[in-house]
Amino acid sequence: MPAWEKTTTQKSTQLTGGGDNALYVCITQEDGNLIWSSPIYVFR
Repeated sequence: MPAWEKTTTQKSTQLTGGGDNALYVCITQEDGNLIWSSPIYVFR
């Protein structure tokens, strides 16, 4: 598998307590267009 087909990254963020936290992933393609994920809900 070519290296450009798969990547791994790690990011830490502060979550609010007592409820759900909506997190989104944004990817920039080679041509500059952005791809946004649906919300990923994390409960703390």
